[in-house]
Amino acid sequence: PLMASIQQMCARIGLVTSQGLTGTLKKHYPRSILYLMLLFSFPAIVMNIGADIAGMGAVGNLLFPSIDANYFSVVFTIIFLGLIIYLPYQKIASVLKYLCIVMLVYFIVPFLYKQDFAEILKATFIPTIKFDKNFIAIIVGILGTTISPYLFFWQASVEVEEMKNKRKHLIVNKKIIHDMNQDVDFGMTVSGFVMYFIILTT
Repeated sequence: PLMASIQQMCARIGLVTSQGLTGTLKKHYPRSILYLMLLFSFPAIVMNIGADIAGMGAVGNLLFPSIDANYFSVVFTIIFLGLIIYLPYQKIASVLKYLCIVMLVYFIVPFLYKQDFAEILKATFIPTIKFDKNFIAIIVGILGTTISPYLFFWQASVEVEEMKNKRKHLIVNKKIIHDMNQDVDFGMTVSGFVMYFIILTT
């Protein structure tokens, strides 16, 4: 609920202002506020994206063990930069939508090998809380990848890009807000379940 609420707020900003978060802050707030926000969010965004690319590099290394994961990470970075620079948003979005189907595999994998589902169910609703270094690192990792600054910027920007793609100025009314809320709620719910099954898989 917290993640969905934050994303909905960002989406509303994009819908109403027709600008991303950075543009909105620049227009309505002093530059000091904008720079302060960038100062705190930029490192988190860069490290989050870096972790994602490093993960992709690790997957590449699993498929081709003779090639170091760092080489895969560099190649993926170059490919992504090229795609972002030379391809329009709508084309990239359409490809990514189909690639997201791959994530559904995580819903199947936990059932392919023996699991103690009674223990899993118990731990899901009655988690064991520890205050050691490993547990805190896991919590920080989960929160950092689910409530991440780059998602705030992305959500506002994607609403702006969608409006640009439709090539018309939308009058934001209750129906548009309702549709946006449903879209965000669905996306956040699915992403939450995917994260849960990723944890089960690993």
